[in-house]
Amino acid sequence: MDESGVEPSLDIDPSLLIEIEKHAVSLATEAGALLLGYFQRKLQVEFKSKGERDPVTEADKKAEELIITGIQRHFPQHGILSEETPETKAPDSDFLWVVDPLDGTTNFVNRYPFFGVSLGVLYRGVPVAGALFTSSPLNTEGQVLHARLGGGAFAGDVPIRVYDEKEPSARGLLAMPAFAWRQFRWRRNLRRNQGDVRITGSIACELALVASGVLQYAAFAGPRIWDVAAGVIIVREAGGEVLVHGRNRRWGPLRSFLEPATGLPKDGDLRKWRAWLLTGNSTVVTQVGTGLRPRRRLWRWLWRRLARRTG
Repeated sequence: MDESGVEPSLDIDPSLLIEIEKHAVSLATEAGALLLGYFQRKLQVEFKSKGERDPVTEADKKAEELIITGIQRHFPQHGILSEETPETKAPDSDFLWVVDPLDGTTNFVNRYPFFGVSLGVLYRGVPVAGALFTSSPLNTEGQVLHARLGGGAFAGDVPIRVYDEKEPSARGLLAMPAFAWRQFRWRRNLRRNQGDVRITGSIACELALVASGVLQYAAFAGPRIWDVAAGVIIVREAGGEVLVHGRNRRWGPLRSFLEPATGLPKDGDLRKWRAWLLTGNSTVVTQVGTGLRPRRRLWRWLWRRLARRTG
């Protein structure tokens, strides 16, 4: 994995990137409005996993249908990987749209107002554009954060920046899973200054809060690619960094989802991508990364599980 911090060299027409970003914003806005129309209504809930885990509703399906139709209409040659569709469309395309039509479904069905829509666009595995719709208590229509490679990050038309201090603060906020104390080992000095933990139940919302400078950093234990593909480019264009914990048991910049040993299984199937991520102000996450490590037993378990799934 490239730990130099240098962005990959990409040969993309800048006007095409602008067009992709605008369309991602439009689709995220439309899908967000659709979800808001379902919110607070009684919904029929199905479950994709045993034990009533991984819920899916009519709202998820309708939002996905809207997004996929919109992508295919404007960019018919682009690939699409969506959480609710089992097969990736045109997986060998240079451009791949990675879609989560409703991030935070459990929140949504329980009327907990933290949920979002995530649209990330990869070019040969590298995040190059993204749009995140998130519910907002300040705006009944929600908000859309968006970015493209080299273009900066915005909430609507307003530029956004990550937390601007040079080190983590005990007075600042951070996000991580409720089970983080079992997932990670913390060095004592980091525990003292880690900050105050907040949990939303939506990775899209937490990435939006990182990009906006509300959270000083966030840690994610094994998210899926559709959870983070949009947020990676938005946080980075907001002046932040995204670190991934690889098989070398070290944190390093996530530049491409196709990098080996950083979450991609041996068969190269991006639908099975999983990794631990740290994201926020680049100086802060570098410091946090020196004092935060996934527990060895969990680290081994996840990589063995990935190996079994890929044969």
